[in-house]
Amino acid sequence: MYIIRQKTPREDELTVQSERQIIGFESRELGKVEEFQLTPVALERFRFSGTDNGLVVMTDTNEERFLYPEESSFKVFNKSLQHESGGRKWSEKSKRQKSMLTVIHEIEAYINQHPISNALTATELEEWHQMMKNHQQPLRDFYYSDKIRKFARSHEIQKKRHYAQLCAKERKYIISQGNQKPVMFVGDRGYGSGSTIKSHVRYGGPWKPRMHSNFTTVCLTNEHNSSQTCIFCFKKILYPVAVVMKNNRTNRGSFLCVNPDCVSVRSSMTTHSRDTISAHAIALSGIGTLLFGVTFPPFDPKPSQEKAERFIAAARHFSA
Repeated sequence: MYIIRQKTPREDELTVQSERQIIGFESRELGKVEEFQLTPVALERFRFSGTDNGLVVMTDTNEERFLYPEESSFKVFNKSLQHESGGRKWSEKSKRQKSMLTVIHEIEAYINQHPISNALTATELEEWHQMMKNHQQPLRDFYYSDKIRKFARSHEIQKKRHYAQLCAKERKYIISQGNQKPVMFVGDRGYGSGSTIKSHVRYGGPWKPRMHSNFTTVCLTNEHNSSQTCIFCFKKILYPVAVVMKNNRTNRGSFLCVNPDCVSVRSSMTTHSRDTISAHAIALSGIGTLLFGVTFPPFDPKPSQEKAERFIAAARHFSA
């Protein structure tokens, strides 16, 4: 008979913390923030930033300043990215070529009207497969023609070039001195990629953190409560509500702190941009985990009294 002693959560956390990788000035990594650590001695050699992913604003990156958070940020909009990377030009050229060949337009319209989800039986599924097989050759002749392949190749080259320039501008925004290295914290609750939502194009994805990881360290950070917590007092926030034509309309693009003891309320600056403050919250959460091994209690998805005491003790030792 074997007795297996289960590890307590405290022992698991100590084991993970002992295996954390130390970030150096030449480090170029991509991974979860719990996998890295940073010594307070090397803190002045790095500049930190937080990135929040969204729908209209693909990414909102903000340089983290502990005393005076910046309201301005480096924003990347999906529509501007579509235009500057050549996506709109490629779409217009493909539509123009399709308009010259009415057969391709009719085939695609017919396929859209008969999706595979309408096939409920094996016979209907076989009919749908035969239909796709009959239209296979005309579509291949169009999309693999020399002209379309030339358009696609030029668009791919332009997109890669613009993505590299965009990431270089973002890293340049983060660092203010040439002898500092950026450490980027990116939210892990989705990259804003996939199908369109309310006609908004979605160009997000893991490509941006991966390109940044070729030059610096990128930490994927849990963005729990990042858009629901005031970074000045760590209390819950409210979304302002406006009455428009006798209807209540909630403004989701900004938040309002109602804590009378909050610094922002006393300074008459209660309203802030949601994406910008969320980026700050992601950076604060990542920095706490990077330095102390445990994040701020308001941003912890599984808070406990033990974690709060560890964080307070580590913060006191850091500020001493």
